[in-house]
Amino acid sequence: MKKGERFFVVIFLAFAAFIALLWLQTNRLLRSSSVQDQIVRNIQLVSGGILNHEGFEVGLFPQPTLFMIRPNLVFSGSSMAVEAEKLRVDFNIIPMVWGRAEPSAMYVINGKTDTTIPWLPFLGENKFRNFSLKTGAIRPNLAIPMQFISDLKGCKEAVSAKGHFITPSVEKFEWEKISGRLLIELKGLPLKDPEGAVASAPGGWFLVKDGSLNGSGEINKKQGESSVGFSAEAKITDLGYEVLINKTWTSASAADLDMTLTGSWDPVAEELKLTKSSMEFPFGRLETNGSLRFGTGEIPNLYFSAKDIVLETLVTYFPGIENVLPFKIGFSGTSQWMLTLAGTIDHLSLHLSVDLVQTLLTYGHYFTKPKNIPLTVSADYLVQKGAALSGDFSVRFQDMSLKGNLTDLDMKSGTGQLNILTNKFTMTGLEQFVPALQGYKVGGSAKILANWKGDLRQPDKTQQIFNLTVENGSWTNAAGQGVKNAGFSIDYSPLMLEGRDMHFDIGRSPFAADLKITGIGENPEIAAKISSAEMNPVEICDAVISLLPSDTEQTAKDTLDQIKKSLAGFFEGNEKVKDVTAGILYSGQKWQVPDFQSRFYDGTVKFQGEVDTTVLPIAYRVRGDVDGLDLDRFLSRQNPGKKLLEGSLRLGFSLEGSGWGEEAWNRSLTGRGRFTVVDGKFYFLDLPGAIEVMEPFRGLSGKLEAPNAFREIDFSWDMNSGKISTENFLVKGGDYVVDGEGTFGMDGFLNFRWDVFLNSLCASEIFPDMAGILRKEPKAYFGPITMLVSGPLGRPEIKPDPSRTEDLFQKIQKNKAKSLLYELVLD
Repeated sequence: MKKGERFFVVIFLAFAAFIALLWLQTNRLLRSSSVQDQIVRNIQLVSGGILNHEGFEVGLFPQPTLFMIRPNLVFSGSSMAVEAEKLRVDFNIIPMVWGRAEPSAMYVINGKTDTTIPWLPFLGENKFRNFSLKTGAIRPNLAIPMQFISDLKGCKEAVSAKGHFITPSVEKFEWEKISGRLLIELKGLPLKDPEGAVASAPGGWFLVKDGSLNGSGEINKKQGESSVGFSAEAKITDLGYEVLINKTWTSASAADLDMTLTGSWDPVAEELKLTKSSMEFPFGRLETNGSLRFGTGEIPNLYFSAKDIVLETLVTYFPGIENVLPFKIGFSGTSQWMLTLAGTIDHLSLHLSVDLVQTLLTYGHYFTKPKNIPLTVSADYLVQKGAALSGDFSVRFQDMSLKGNLTDLDMKSGTGQLNILTNKFTMTGLEQFVPALQGYKVGGSAKILANWKGDLRQPDKTQQIFNLTVENGSWTNAAGQGVKNAGFSIDYSPLMLEGRDMHFDIGRSPFAADLKITGIGENPEIAAKISSAEMNPVEICDAVISLLPSDTEQTAKDTLDQIKKSLAGFFEGNEKVKDVTAGILYSGQKWQVPDFQSRFYDGTVKFQGEVDTTVLPIAYRVRGDVDGLDLDRFLSRQNPGKKLLEGSLRLGFSLEGSGWGEEAWNRSLTGRGRFTVVDGKFYFLDLPGAIEVMEPFRGLSGKLEAPNAFREIDFSWDMNSGKISTENFLVKGGDYVVDGEGTFGMDGFLNFRWDVFLNSLCASEIFPDMAGILRKEPKAYFGPITMLVSGPLGRPEIKPDPSRTEDLFQKIQKNKAKSLLYELVLD
């Protein structure tokens, strides 16, 4: 054999011996329980779990390999378990030949496990399937490479990771001393569970239904630290979810979400720290930093900053959020939010700051804030057990500063207590923010103190305490008609509403008033007192009409127009009503005026009345007295140059009816009373002139001391069917007396029969043939001279009654003086 051949034979024999020795050592070592048990112990040491299996198999090619059959790793105190088809451990060949089993790599083949991410509960349970895990040789103080690929939620190879870690000791695994780096990638990870299960957030109010997640991140662990640093960028597309509202799951609009996260996770303290993290939502950008301790439920600090939040879009992605708000508020536009959280889940403090300059806000028909109007809100709240909210807040709106506190607000039912207090703020321009005041002008200053208790989402149904103080207030239309110079303080509570020290001008008429309303709700009772030194009723009516809302019912407008026309006819020109005092009561849908007093046309008016709104047309009754009214001014008010009747009026009256206006009065108005005029004079008729047209009485006017003058007119009257009637009409003149009866219509027409009696001394001058007898009876009266008065009040016709004239003339011709004399009872 040649020398070269011998060399190759030696090499072959040595290799064969090596292979044989390797085979012998591999079978001896890898089949020994000590090596197998050591592998199990090392895995348990590194993982912290308990490893079970169904046995081992040994492989020789291409290198010594030990297969653990169906390994199962479980963790004490946790339901998490890791299973695999096989666990493969490769060994270094050279150490194996010399009798040392030194692992070079480890592979998990076809593994699976179910787990959750503590700070991402909405992902639900993550089911890793068909995963493979490869690690290098586990040696102290050397980098141990690793690589992981897994299917997740039905998506093939959705998760992959690679990196390394270093541990100073394999025998004693200490988390703080480990270091490493891991790169993770997610590809098309579906958020919807392929088995139909849905993920839910704590409390069961939020369900993830669809969407996919793509992203990448890096995890770093430094030696000597218990926390793991991380950074990640991710994008969720077509996120579909439902929100629980009143026990019904409501779908929200699908959304895309971009996330950038940096921070750390400490598994020992179970603490998550976030730094420079942001989330881009369809409705705005959210930035956050801070920390959360999941083990204790503590939040040392957590800060959120939301920029350019589009509120109307927010509602589409968080349906039902309006139900969480204390009031039913509508909103649109952008806003800036800052939120700081601290405490525990059961006892959470939060500070909120909101800038709503670019936001349009509406609250029903009560309030509207356009965009570009400054409005800021800040609040400090305490949330207890995720359900109860209490704390203080402040609102700055133009020059108004509002402070308040919220007590025990149940975030599910909306029940709680709200208190607010404002500074003294100007009301000028308030009409642009209150829909009910649009079209009007508001001025003055005000201060508000208020309390609501109950379901704050329905403030009308809560128990309320309210105080409003107004100084120099005004409420007018665009032309300046309305209420001005108002000052008052109003207190409202469930028991009553009370207004104190109230004063205001309606038109140019100043008023002072007190108001008390009890039984607020379905059966209110009102007691008010009002006074005015001088007022113009027509101006007041104009002011009230000018403030009517545009949606006022036409019947109400028509009624006010009729009242205005009546007042305009009654108070002509610049006639004022002076020294007005009135009491007003309301109960059972009936208005009462127990006392009213005023002066106009130089007279004093007092009356009591009632208006019944329980029937239609509205019924009313009134009784009162007029004393000293100047009839000349009153009757000639529409035509000052034309006198009708002079004198001072005393009138007692009692009226009742229903409806308003001439037609209603003609139909329903009834009443009675007494009419007295003293020291007056007739201008609308010439009684002596009408009498002296008869031949026997020629020259009568020249014989009278004061023709058409009288000391008194007095009669009682009844009203019915649009007419005033009397049967005891009496006129006391200086030289004559009139006794009569008749009617006066609402249309202004008279129809009277007068019996005129002349003083016996006056008659003696007209009838000298009977003078002797007449002068003997100075207290007797000569007559009657019967006259008929008919026609309109301004120009009635007065003429002798032809049915009585003949008898009168015969007695005069026969000088039957005694048959013409009467003793009249005039008192």
